[in-house]
Amino acid sequence: MNDFHIGYVLNGVLYAGVGVLLVAAIFLIWDRLTPYSFWKKVSEEKNLAVAVLVGAVLLGFCWIIAAALH
Repeated sequence: MNDFHIGYVLNGVLYAGVGVLLVAAIFLIWDRLTPYSFWKKVSEEKNLAVAVLVGAVLLGFCWIIAAALH
């Protein structure tokens, strides 16, 4: 346990924050570029198919961002 440094924790939190911000930005850009609102379809219309699609695409973006930050 002597190799523990607070810098490692701060580094992890920083990279996690950057990843979350990038995914949020990608979702907002993707939502604006499509002719309809994903947020409206999922939250108001309760469209399960769109929710699964959005989740799968965001998971793919998360994997790409994680690989890029790694």
